Amino acid sequence: MLSYRHGFHAGNHADVLKHMVLCLIMRRLAAKDKPFTVIDTHSGAGIYDLSSAFANKNQEFNSGFSLIKDNARLQELVPEYYEVIAKSNEEALKNTGSKGANSGGRSSNSGGKVVNSSGKGANSGGNSGSNSLDKSLRDSNIRFYPGSPYFEYALAREQDSIFVHDTHPAEYESLLNIFKRKRHVRVELRPFADSINALLPPLKRRGLIFIDPPYEEAHEYREVVSVLKKGLQRFPQGIYAIWYPVLARLKDQSKSLVQQIKRLNVPLLQSELCVTAQEEKVGMCGSGMLIVNFPYQLDEDLYPIMEELYKSLADPQQGSAKLTVITEPA
Repeated sequence: MLSYRHGFHAGNHADVLKHMVLCLIMRRLAAKDKPFTVIDTHSGAGIYDLSSAFANKNQEFNSGFSLIKDNARLQELVPEYYEVIAKSNEEALKNTGSKGANSGGRSSNSGGKVVNSSGKGANSGGNSGSNSLDKSLRDSNIRFYPGSPYFEYALAREQDSIFVHDTHPAEYESLLNIFKRKRHVRVELRPFADSINALLPPLKRRGLIFIDPPYEEAHEYREVVSVLKKGLQRFPQGIYAIWYPVLARLKDQSKSLVQQIKRLNVPLLQSELCVTAQEEKVGMCGSGMLIVNFPYQLDEDLYPIMEELYKSLADPQQGSAKLTVITEPA
């Protein structure tokens, strides 16, 4: 969708969950010597300037990263997350100086572990129109927040291949600027379905396909399932990580999406965090990740992280967090 700009949402609670899951998957992939491929189908701008008008319109980072930036437990459990954020700030400041990074952004049940079932997280709103950096972030020398392609680049090795795709011209230009000197990163202006058709199966037969649509239109949910089916036919051993929002009841399609992917009968892990109560008509109360062909013991790695994210981001009376192995590996 050419209208969607992730810069308005950078660093929110959904980004925190999504990127911590991504860090753990990248950790598992990099644990073996064999090279791997990562395909990011909805890459966005790559790095976001939290002092920009985009980010400060609603200050959604106050519902996410600002609340966990100094969390010692999470720094211990997923140090890569914090290391990549520090690296992105160093690189963005060096490469762009006072201009900063892009201010916008892109575009059978086996049971499981329920972390908690009862929160209203930090308000995702904020002071509209401010173009100055939030004081807590300024005190931590954090001005930029990386998107998924930057995490992938930073956690991959020279022998690995990273493909970052988007359909928004501004995001594409931002990605080119960030990764122009990174030989193992290839940037393309390419739609979601084309990415799967063109690149699967990859030459390096280990890999991750990271799928993160904006879900502004109902057909995007159907497209995710359709393209996932094609991807599994071409690259059945690949890891497919799919982000989804939990919206107001009248608009939410998260449960339907989960059920449709469950019917594919492939190993499936679900991680979901809702920071506030689900409203009836508008709003996003949370988000989740569906990981097809999830790496061994990923659920065990994620469990303490989900516990800490629930404690840090969600209201204990109205929020919830869950981690469920929906379909066990064969």
